[in-house]
Amino acid sequence: MDQELADELTRLNQAQRSFVLGLIGTSLLRDWYLGGHDQANRLADLFAAVRVLDLRRTDEPVPLEVAAQVGYAEWAPTYDGPNPMIDAESSLLRSLIAPSLRPGAVVLDAACGTGRHTAWIAGKGCRTIGLDFTDAMLRRAVAAAPCAGFVQGDLRALPLASDSVDAAICSLALCHLPELTPPLRELARVLRPTGRLFVSDPHGRAAYAGGQGFFGEGGIARPRFIRNYYRQASEWIEAFAECGFLIESCHEPCMDAASAAAHPVARYFPDAALAALRDIPYLWIWSTIRADD
Repeated sequence: MDQELADELTRLNQAQRSFVLGLIGTSLLRDWYLGGHDQANRLADLFAAVRVLDLRRTDEPVPLEVAAQVGYAEWAPTYDGPNPMIDAESSLLRSLIAPSLRPGAVVLDAACGTGRHTAWIAGKGCRTIGLDFTDAMLRRAVAAAPCAGFVQGDLRALPLASDSVDAAICSLALCHLPELTPPLRELARVLRPTGRLFVSDPHGRAAYAGGQGFFGEGGIARPRFIRNYYRQASEWIEAFAECGFLIESCHEPCMDAASAAAHPVARYFPDAALAALRDIPYLWIWSTIRADD
């Protein structure tokens, strides 16, 4: 470890130091029974970190949790910056929804954010509706997709008529709500029978990488976050069934070397980050259909 990185580590507060040491520990736990050169390197990373870090309690504040509407208003200008999770999500989600994008179809982008999906869907000739509850996000979405229609509203009380939508997507948004059934029930209500819903969300396993909706300054010192509620497969399956959806497919893309390299701890210990995170699923992507009443 060079001196510059060592100096940066010493400036971390107690919570951030736990983040670094926890990830190195995870890298050791995953392959503890194999031994060998790689494990020796991970142990060396751990010992180096412990030597550098002053583990006495500090009074520096931990990252600040903010409400989703407040956080996304502040995050809007930089939300579309480089993000391996969003890149992976966009490619797979769009490949799933593409067959439903016939010209003239009414498609809802629920929690549209900056309009990254809205603009793409509108470009397929669909009658596209973008919905979000944050003014700052909607302003960016309108600029990105001027030919789409937009409405401000809550996923749990959609300001749309029943049976009015042919297909809908909900991208990386349900994770911020404490319950799945209220928004899924609303999405079922506005979809026409046999209409399709496509959902992406952070995977439950991503919690073990310390993931939350961090935004603000880059690196490990990100000062603010929006809480993610992580769900297991059983929770999704039960909620979809309760709200009248049939599951067509479920995809679980996994972290690769590029995703691991984007993790904040990789700045200090890239090999440990890859060893801890490799092949861990970090997204749910669901394709569902509203049951025909």
